[in-house]
Amino acid sequence: MEGFIVAQRFSTTSLILLVLIGPLLALAIKGFAVLLALAGIFAALALILQDKWPNISRFKPHGWPLALLTWISLSAIWSLHEDAGNKLVQLLLSLFFAISLLFLFEQLDDEKKSLWGKRISISIGLGLGLSLILGPWQIYAPNLADALSPVLELLRQVNRSLTIVAILVFIYAGSIAQRRPRIAVALLAISTAVAFYSESQSAALAMALGWLALGLARMSVKVTRRLILASFALSLLLIAPFSIRAFEERWSTTYLPQAIHNTAAPNIRSWIYYVYSKELLPKALFGHGLQSSRIFNPENLDVYVSECQKMSHSYRHCDLALENQTVAAHAHNLFLQILFELGIVGGVLCLFVLGKWLPSQQSDTNMWRMGAWGAGMGTLMFSYNFWQSWLMASLLICALSAAIVLPNKKGAVTS
Repeated sequence: MEGFIVAQRFSTTSLILLVLIGPLLALAIKGFAVLLALAGIFAALALILQDKWPNISRFKPHGWPLALLTWISLSAIWSLHEDAGNKLVQLLLSLFFAISLLFLFEQLDDEKKSLWGKRISISIGLGLGLSLILGPWQIYAPNLADALSPVLELLRQVNRSLTIVAILVFIYAGSIAQRRPRIAVALLAISTAVAFYSESQSAALAMALGWLALGLARMSVKVTRRLILASFALSLLLIAPFSIRAFEERWSTTYLPQAIHNTAAPNIRSWIYYVYSKELLPKALFGHGLQSSRIFNPENLDVYVSECQKMSHSYRHCDLALENQTVAAHAHNLFLQILFELGIVGGVLCLFVLGKWLPSQQSDTNMWRMGAWGAGMGTLMFSYNFWQSWLMASLLICALSAAIVLPNKKGAVTS
């Protein structure tokens, strides 16, 4: 009896922690990693004490995700990065915590699911509202970053927050769309405007792709699913040859307008993509290993730098690259990161996992899930290293939020 009471307290504590999603989204998104860890630990303890931890049969339908996880784990063995082992442990623990929370929520009765679902939904809604107020801070307080820079990384915090807002806003809007359709549409419109007026290019791309996926899914979820899979496969297939040719023929200099040069540094990105594309070719099948695209230092960096210096708007970055002996902090391209680290084998496994997880049945819920998937792809595509702890935690929390506030028609939790 005492064990049962303790388990219930652990269960309640983990759910209370999840209610903090909203405030952390707006004010300290890096705290998502700590939130996931603490909530996951309490959830796992609650499941173990109640002897409700799922048996191995629950994982059998997830063969492709398990195969990808196995390949990622193996790739840590031949990784170029000394921190690959720690990053693998981080990934495995994050998945364990998220799965524990999902299983814990599944164990609740319908009344408790509804109660906690509403609380978490309200928290997410408040967090979205506060994030959207803070998002365009440079418009009404342009000197705020300089004033707060010694104690608060304001610009990067806002950028990170808005990229996750772009995913959560589709999940939250989907949860209220049937009851308050006008508010849902207005929230998406405001989020889009804030993304485009803020300093977060990733958030703007995420909102654009989210709208596109949602619009296509309203016509057909199955067709949208096929388009996403086809686009993902073509991107993996063509990214390296395209990046090499684009750099060698100076496409960014020739074809892109000056406005993009002023905001997105396409020449620098073109060079970064070129280096990673050339360097992945010798190990295209198996890749360089987990986390290898992080602070990558090719042996012939000086040759690449000399090519970089021939491009306009790139001198400062070239000099820094040579000085720091690294191309960039990371590949800045999701498809290049996958191929560079996991190779063609990992790319194929990622494609099958995406096919496993993308919705396939036509429903209102799945339309909004498609919007969230589109936003997620936009968030990851050109800006972040996937293995950053705050990003892994944020994406897993987005998945949990979708399972909690976007249940299927029968009310069951879905991933």
